Amino acid sequence: MLGRKAVATTDRRDMSPLGVARRKRFEDSLDLLRTLGLSPNDVEQYRRLARKIRKLPHQMVSVIAEEAAQDAALLLHPACYAVEDYLAAWFPGGVIERFEWTGQRGWVFKVTVPKLAFQLLVSTQFLDKANDHEIGMLLHEWNVASRMRMVGTKDWVCVTPNGVSLGVPEPV
Repeated sequence: MLGRKAVATTDRRDMSPLGVARRKRFEDSLDLLRTLGLSPNDVEQYRRLARKIRKLPHQMVSVIAEEAAQDAALLLHPACYAVEDYLAAWFPGGVIERFEWTGQRGWVFKVTVPKLAFQLLVSTQFLDKANDHEIGMLLHEWNVASRMRMVGTKDWVCVTPNGVSLGVPEPV
């Protein structure tokens, strides 16, 4: 019969004040996930992943949320392309960013040109009701780009099926 040697295992934890503080931060991060209502299984998965890549567990949630937001951006309303085309024609060389603002039931377009950033909110209802050609035509007819330049960085231009207004509307 083979005998087994007793192997002394040592605790690999860093018992220095810095190590203790890091463990406390890690545990606090796990507590935050529990407070947010994540299931014990989810908390354990975040704990393992965080240890593996040497981050705090709650930081992993934000990374995953950012990835989900990027994936959601791929689910762009098809009519947003017509708005982007219009903005690209009126702000040549501008950088156009867009994201869905669910609280306003619309899409935000931020156009950045050197030293300025213009903001446009286009209601989803407007995008749903008009086809691509009508969108470009209405934006042109309503002088949306001129209004954006007029208000500059001070205010928003909002497009709804009823027309154009300035300022961010009350949440719906």
